[in-house]
Amino acid sequence: MRRWRGRFAQAGLPGLKGRRRCGRPASFAPLQATEVKALACRLPAETECRSPVGRVRNWPARPLPVRS
Repeated sequence: MRRWRGRFAQAGLPGLKGRRRCGRPASFAPLQATEVKALACRLPAETECRSPVGRVRNWPARPLPVRS
């Protein structure tokens, strides 16, 4: 937050634009990312994806080992 406030104080709204970052570049095109976000915002009944609720509720089938 402190950095954003400083950038806003120096350059106004254009100072808040995203800057280049180190690390690996995005692996999805902007259109692909938008499509995934749109799918995530839809109700499960509107999609062809099956809900894993039953599988998650029964997971794990056996108790997990306790680490000491």
